[in-house]
Amino acid sequence: MKTILFFISLLCLTPAIAAEQHFIKSNNANGEILILDDNSVWQVASYDTITSGLWLPASDVVVTDDEDKIVSIDDGESVDVQRIR
Repeated sequence: MKTILFFISLLCLTPAIAAEQHFIKSNNANGEILILDDNSVWQVASYDTITSGLWLPASDVVVTDDEDKIVSIDDGESVDVQRIR
């Protein structure tokens, strides 16, 4: 239910942005690098590593369609990212 409500609120707040759900496979370098279940690798903006550093492996996240943000489904926090691979 929590997941459904999150997606509804995400769609209401940003109707032009689609999202794809994943989970964190690995959180390296204190939140600087996130590897997701599809083996994509993401560099987190330096000002957001304090947030991403707290995310645990297996946490559910959403990558925005623009691939510029990753949002934690668990706490609703988002970080700015750049896809490396």
